[in-house]
Amino acid sequence: MTIIDHTTFGPFAGDRMAQLYRIRNANGIELAVTNLGCIITELHTPDRHGQMGDIVLGYDTAQAYYQDTSHMGSIAGRYAGRIAYGRCTIDNKPVKISQNHGQHHLHGGHRGFNKKLWHSEIISGLGNSGISFHLISPDADEGYPGELDVKVQYILNDDDSLHVTYRATTSKTTVINLTQHSYFNLSANAVSSIDDHLLTIPATQVLDCDKDLIPTGKFNDVENTPLDFRKPRKLVGEYDPTYILADRRTEDSHFAACLSHPPSGRTINVFTDQPSVQLYTAYNLTNELMGKGSIPYGPHQSVCLETQNFPDAPNHSHFPSAILEAGETFFSRTIFRFGCSN
Repeated sequence: MTIIDHTTFGPFAGDRMAQLYRIRNANGIELAVTNLGCIITELHTPDRHGQMGDIVLGYDTAQAYYQDTSHMGSIAGRYAGRIAYGRCTIDNKPVKISQNHGQHHLHGGHRGFNKKLWHSEIISGLGNSGISFHLISPDADEGYPGELDVKVQYILNDDDSLHVTYRATTSKTTVINLTQHSYFNLSANAVSSIDDHLLTIPATQVLDCDKDLIPTGKFNDVENTPLDFRKPRKLVGEYDPTYILADRRTEDSHFAACLSHPPSGRTINVFTDQPSVQLYTAYNLTNELMGKGSIPYGPHQSVCLETQNFPDAPNHSHFPSAILEAGETFFSRTIFRFGCSN
């Protein structure tokens, strides 16, 4: 495993400067990440003929990522997903956080973790290398209580797996929910739709949500519905449900999803210790910004698999807790394992 490049990615928000790191494993899989938002800008994996292709959507400049409103390739936080009306109760006190998605809070607010410039450090080891990112989110950032000390690591292994780990501590009781928000297209042709992709998610239930995608607190069975992906199924239509993983949150990672592209043979298997995975087929994606190579991105050209806690968990006592108290350490890991079928 070798760090093959470390360069300046370019300016954003005036004269602020982002860095870009490229990592290649022993089998040629290549990952590019920037310290702006911990964004995965490129991810090259082989098809069944050994042809490498970039399987994530993105942009050519740091400024475009900073202007982006879709969380392209970034870490979403402090709270990934929605919090109803930007309100919750923490330590028996009402807390109001930013409302950046209509009346609601989404993915950390107006300037969430995707807009932050993180401190970055190269990690080099035998059979694996990566980048460690570090951020201090101040008390009252977007309305969240407590100074949050966050670390995110991307480790690319020679077994063709990408390990994304999260650690955080807080000075005051707060809520936290972090996810990696890459937009995948395994054809490595971002102008094509994902209609020819197959998805498997081993979940029997999804969260019931209202028209604003705010959970009602109920769970719905997927059996005999278009949301049933327990067996491989094509991604035809608009999807944005929260799948409840059978093991909920555990200390060990469990299987969350498999995305495959039969024409190329490329596959991604996803494992996580989180209680849910959000499936999003990018139906709201518009060509507000031109993508890499001046490609206009539109709906249904990519799919997100966001491993996380339940949206709006702070407002539902029977959901897995999203509370992080002072003196505790939040830890989570998600693994993306890349492969290829004959």
